Amino acid sequence: MLLLIAMTAIIDLSCEAICRRLIGQDAGKGVLTMNAKLSADTVAVLRQTNPEILARPLPQRLRSWALWLAFLAVFGFGLWLDRCHPQRIWDGLGKLGFLVHFMWPPSDGGAFWEHVYAMPQTLGMAFLGTLIAAVVALPLGFLGAKNVVPNWLFHFGLRRGFDSNRVRIWPKRTPASRLVKGLL
Repeated sequence: MLLLIAMTAIIDLSCEAICRRLIGQDAGKGVLTMNAKLSADTVAVLRQTNPEILARPLPQRLRSWALWLAFLAVFGFGLWLDRCHPQRIWDGLGKLGFLVHFMWPPSDGGAFWEHVYAMPQTLGMAFLGTLIAAVVALPLGFLGAKNVVPNWLFHFGLRRGFDSNRVRIWPKRTPASRLVKGLL
């Protein structure tokens, strides 16, 4: 839920920034104008008569700030949960430097042609695995549809079989699997 709130805040603030760029903003005055033909006096009159046109209302601004704070709280909680403190980041940067030094300049270790031969094999295995999964999943998907299988007892048993396979295949120790298992 907090992640959804944070994503809403980001989208809201980014849409506001895009709108400000599309409408145009005078650099010195901070006045939004629809086009360059409006004078500053016209904009001042519009601002006095219709303040909601040129400025966001206070509740919207407070909501944006609250959503940003919620996003930062979720982000900070994630860092705390992963035990990510400054000393650990500093130590990791040293290891990252070693890794970049190890990777540059690139070296094949004398096995260039073996790598060239292995790349199409990898792509072929991925394509074949995807093709087999699609061929198996298509009839099972039709069998799981309510309008294809008229017998409700067979349909119910088949769906519970799918559920048990999903729980069996899904990794059991991750928090996401516990959440999905609880929702089923």
